Amino acid sequence: MATPSSTPRKAIVSLFKWGLPCLILAAGVYASHHFLQGKPPRPSRPGQPPSRTVDIEQISLGQDIPQIVVQGEVEAKRTINLRSQLRGLVTKMSDELVLGGFVKQGNTLLNIDPRDHALAVKEAEATLARHKALYQVEFGRRRAAEMEYQLSGQTLSDDDLALVLRQPQLAQIEADIARSQASLERAKLNYERTQITAPFDAQIATLDVAEGSLLRDNSPIVDLVATDTFWLRVSVPAHQLQWITFPENGRATDSDGQCIGSSVTVRNPHEWGARAARQGCVVSLLPNLDSRVKLASLLIEIDDPLAMQPDNAGQPKVLLNAFLQAEIDTNPFENVARVSRRHLQQGEFVWLMSEDDTLVAQPVSIAFRAQEYVLVDDGLTEGDRLITTPLPGAVEGIRLEERQSTAEFDTPFAANKTPNVSDIATLQEENS
Repeated sequence: MATPSSTPRKAIVSLFKWGLPCLILAAGVYASHHFLQGKPPRPSRPGQPPSRTVDIEQISLGQDIPQIVVQGEVEAKRTINLRSQLRGLVTKMSDELVLGGFVKQGNTLLNIDPRDHALAVKEAEATLARHKALYQVEFGRRRAAEMEYQLSGQTLSDDDLALVLRQPQLAQIEADIARSQASLERAKLNYERTQITAPFDAQIATLDVAEGSLLRDNSPIVDLVATDTFWLRVSVPAHQLQWITFPENGRATDSDGQCIGSSVTVRNPHEWGARAARQGCVVSLLPNLDSRVKLASLLIEIDDPLAMQPDNAGQPKVLLNAFLQAEIDTNPFENVARVSRRHLQQGEFVWLMSEDDTLVAQPVSIAFRAQEYVLVDDGLTEGDRLITTPLPGAVEGIRLEERQSTAEFDTPFAANKTPNVSDIATLQEENS
């Protein structure tokens, strides 16, 4: 049973428990209402809808040469596996014949023991000399037989006369002479092959021999990669081929070193940096087309890829199997406007500010689409005011105001951020 003194205490606790939160809530509602009522109204022009402030860009028409940006892998234009044509012992190797080394066209790479082949040359020369001597002897016999036939006064048939004049014997010796000459040429050729030379300027990719190695017929020696030119194989969408120029003769450059086909800028931003680049030329279009994604393969020729010539000193090196970015110059587009993709609405129109400063949706025709911009060939005229400010939920006809440049409010010190004393004094005099 509750005592009389506990009843008032419970009433006070209950009052604080439920009354205090309600009091705080009521005070918050009152403060919010008072703040909203005291906010000054937004000024508006009577009878006119509010306008939006936007940034604009003047449209300029002219010639443009966009670039098709693709990527591809570097491959060798020429590579060979140099092999031995003879059997023999490697007696000498060039100091340049090291893995990764560079060799010049015509330089001797290694020598095979030439002694056996030198003896073969002497033997062939001796055989040829013997057959020539036999021919002289047989020719003398023929002259003697011819004189005897003339003195005899007899007349023989052609076949009998050929036998009398020893024509079969002479023909056989002539054949022996021809065979001996061929044997001599072969022996000399094998002797020359004991000295193996580089067929072109190249870098050594693999090395399979050493001094003292015994070579057999068709033994591998080195793999050579031509260093004068590399190819970059890239894939281009089939519909963009119409804007690329391909040389008809398969040559990348003319006599002056200018690209016959489209020019290409080759980059590798991750390894070379953003500014470094090499130049190339489109050399050919491969016949195969990827039917699934409609991509065509192009070959881009890069001269002096390893930057070995003085003209390319300090340029980044293009290595085999590197994955590079290629920017292919297209054929020129005339009377077009370059518009950023972010200003293109739904891929088919742009926002313009009309002559009466209202919003207009202008349909445009796209001649070329790049990753960051498009080229418009129809729908825009010189001097059109393109709106560059995002307008979510905008509708045609709303009023617009061009955002004023901050340059109009610049002080005389805008160009010089640290004015000198004389400038300050002059400004004070003008203000006074």
